Amino acid sequence: MQGPSSLRRLGGASRKRGEGGFSLAEMMLMIAIVGLLASVAIPGYLRYIRRAQRTEAIHNLNKIATAAQAYYAAHQSLPVADAYVSSYTSAYKYGYGYGPSWYTVCTRGGTAQRSDVDLYFKTYERYYVWNKLLFYPEGNVRYTYNYYGWSNRAAGGESAYAMLRAYRSPNCGAGGTYRWEYNEMHLRYNTQTTALERQGPYLREY
Repeated sequence: MQGPSSLRRLGGASRKRGEGGFSLAEMMLMIAIVGLLASVAIPGYLRYIRRAQRTEAIHNLNKIATAAQAYYAAHQSLPVADAYVSSYTSAYKYGYGYGPSWYTVCTRGGTAQRSDVDLYFKTYERYYVWNKLLFYPEGNVRYTYNYYGWSNRAAGGESAYAMLRAYRSPNCGAGGTYRWEYNEMHLRYNTQTTALERQGPYLREY
């Protein structure tokens, strides 16, 4: 039978073993598990963030498309910027919209400042069709918006087309290579309904 002194010695030894922390093998195993979890979780989280941010692009493209369809229904032509209205004397008309600059968005850390947006949608409004489409991007603006539209009202040859884009570089050139995300919609003239039909949105990444 062990005496009190023997039990004290065993208890002390047990405490020392328990207080010794993790062994090297245990630490390496933990690091491997954490690395495995991170390799799965981080890409998934980044995909979730990109999908959430893409809702901005889709929402605004739908707004532009709806406005362009309504404008065409009211005027039987697509809008032309105020600065160039007098340049079009024929039945053919062309309009363009742009902003804010993707490069500026990148230099701002991925989100344009309100002054960057105002430059293209207010200061330069007479050169673009944004005011005719009643479009001004609200909230966080992470994308550059493009509008290209033309219409032909010549008798017997009526036609129209518009391409809408919202694009950005998600990595802004980090690592020496630019990755791009393009969201597109198309408006095409339907000869039977004489209206513009919406196609898209389409996503292209490269």
